[in-house]
Amino acid sequence: MQVMAAPRTANFALPWLLLTGLLLLALAGCGQLADTPAPARQGELDLRDWHPQRDGPVELSGQWGFYWQQLLQPDELPASPPAYAPVPGYWTKYPGDLPATGFATFHLRVLVEQGSRALAIYAPGEGSAYTLWVNGERLGSVGRVGVDADTTQPARHRRTYFLRDHDGELDIVVQIANFNHRKAGFRNALILGDAEQLHTSQRLAWLADAFVIGMILVFALHYLMLFLFHREDKSSLYFSLLSLAVGLRASLTSQGLLLWLAPDAAWPWLLRLEYMAVFLTPAFYTGFMRALYPQEFPRFLLRTLWALGLAFSIVTLFSSTLFASELIPAFEVVYFSTLLVMLVCLVRVFQRRRDYWPYILAASALVGGLNTMEALHLTGRLSWGNLSHVGFLAFLLVQSLMLSVRSADKDRRLSQLSHDLEERNLSLQQSERKYRELFEDSQDVIFLADIEGHILDVSPSCEALLGYRPEEIVAMENLDQLGERSERRRMFDIVANEGSTLDFITRLNHRDGYGVPVSVAATQRRDENGRLIGFQGYVRNLSDRFEAQEQRQRAERLEQIATLDPLTRCFNRRYFQDASTREIARAGRQGSDLSLILFDLDHFKRINDTHGHATGDKVLISIARLVNSKIRSSDVLARYGGEEFVVMLPETQVDQALQRAEDLRAQVESVVIETTKGERIGVTVSLGVAQWQRGESLTDLLERADRALYVAKKAGRNLARVAEA
Repeated sequence: MQVMAAPRTANFALPWLLLTGLLLLALAGCGQLADTPAPARQGELDLRDWHPQRDGPVELSGQWGFYWQQLLQPDELPASPPAYAPVPGYWTKYPGDLPATGFATFHLRVLVEQGSRALAIYAPGEGSAYTLWVNGERLGSVGRVGVDADTTQPARHRRTYFLRDHDGELDIVVQIANFNHRKAGFRNALILGDAEQLHTSQRLAWLADAFVIGMILVFALHYLMLFLFHREDKSSLYFSLLSLAVGLRASLTSQGLLLWLAPDAAWPWLLRLEYMAVFLTPAFYTGFMRALYPQEFPRFLLRTLWALGLAFSIVTLFSSTLFASELIPAFEVVYFSTLLVMLVCLVRVFQRRRDYWPYILAASALVGGLNTMEALHLTGRLSWGNLSHVGFLAFLLVQSLMLSVRSADKDRRLSQLSHDLEERNLSLQQSERKYRELFEDSQDVIFLADIEGHILDVSPSCEALLGYRPEEIVAMENLDQLGERSERRRMFDIVANEGSTLDFITRLNHRDGYGVPVSVAATQRRDENGRLIGFQGYVRNLSDRFEAQEQRQRAERLEQIATLDPLTRCFNRRYFQDASTREIARAGRQGSDLSLILFDLDHFKRINDTHGHATGDKVLISIARLVNSKIRSSDVLARYGGEEFVVMLPETQVDQALQRAEDLRAQVESVVIETTKGERIGVTVSLGVAQWQRGESLTDLLERADRALYVAKKAGRNLARVAEA
């Protein structure tokens, strides 16, 4: 039988990625602007050194004259100097805490080369409505400028205005009104350029936009049709919805193709439609990724994003556009929080090398790179880079390629499965014969059971395990004589609910009356319609394993008895001597430091005599537990005899050991122990500290520590002293 081929992702990802990148860079290069020679200052911009045909279009940015809450025509501008405001920009960020709702007039005088060819101004759109004058002539408007919400009609269109003779000077006046959006003011700089060149550039930008959006919508319709024919594949549905949402938003932003196709459409509803596309996009993307990788993208994430997207969309539908625009900052918090969660999910996809992960990596790299370019463009570090929908087209191209390869892989697998099925049919009789031989000769007990748990067939090895012949077990009406009914029912319930069990530990009864520990592995049996009809599996004797476990546990208990003090459960003297000898040898080889603390309880005989040996034992146990909780894992604490304890401190100098001894002394001094009669007593310890010297034996080290302990006791107890070198 042939082995099924793995998905051929790497063979296609690299060339398509390179081709996609080149195509998108070509689209993104449309409509680049020349650098403005110098920004406007105090309402005047000098472009006399600028040549439109040679240098290309420029932004009319810088300081414009600013008249707040005034709608002035060119002949109404006052002679006195106005306030100046940066363009492009939002007047909510101007000095004076101006509100988002309001109206204003902007004025700029532009000096250009006399005798230059016909010029044009490209206006991306300002505020919610604007009117434009150049040299006293009203060139046009988008929407209707008014002094309140009732008289203002919002609109959003990109327009190109062709200029008449200018005699080397352009006097530009722009009225702007906003009562419908949180972003208010001269939001986008006007573009000045050669009329023919600017018009050509704008047509190319529209053509590129139409191409990108058209491709996105083609993807959306294509995968929607795929879903209609294969409804079990939810990835195609979510991919289609994601494409529709991004295509819809791109047609309302960027060059505004939908606005051009439907010029009479109400601006408030188009804005709401744009926001709803934004709010639902994370849910569409997460649904697509979950359909591909259900283990990496949890269901709760998809449900949460659906709930948030629908909630934001419903509020947008039934509120004013001004309030709806205020939802965007709140949604950005949700959006970027979601990005962090999805990044974790994508990392899991890469780490686990799921199918088609190179495509996910390629799409993420393209989108991340293009979004970085757009961020650089928005900060002014890159002259071009408005690539949001172009970047998403990169995502669609790579993901579409992935879905195409995925579909091809499914067809290839189906073909392979068909071929395998033919081979399996040809070898079915041989397989049945081999199965029967395995069934008859298996050392494990193989069984078949119906849905009620009654045994239908069992291998002959059951006689060696349980003492019953196969026909005796099959004939049993009540299997309780083989084992507990509750255990048997619990095992079959696990298999029925989870599909299988690999190591169900239980006991079966031998004919002779003793229990046999066994491990059961079982799976479901289903008919050709998928209905559960029973169970199958095998039973393995665990007697040897259980005996080995008991022997190991006995050995561990003996080892504890040999190394632990039975009262305090810290190490005994014998273990301490062996461990300390090893530590001394290691310190000698490596030249490392080694110190020792020897301590005993002060007036311990008085505690025994006054309060009894039971209280004395309780004191020893409490002190041992306290010290053991304060030392490092590399330290060794042992009861050296009676009320005397010792701590070996590897990698520790004598001054550090003395500090440790002082800390232990203070900890012990703070302990209050309740006697068997309910009385509360305190206890102190005296400590001797010594550092191992090269060539010194454990006996010598202990003797020096003991002398230091004697000095501490002689000095009044509850003290720590260092042994002399």
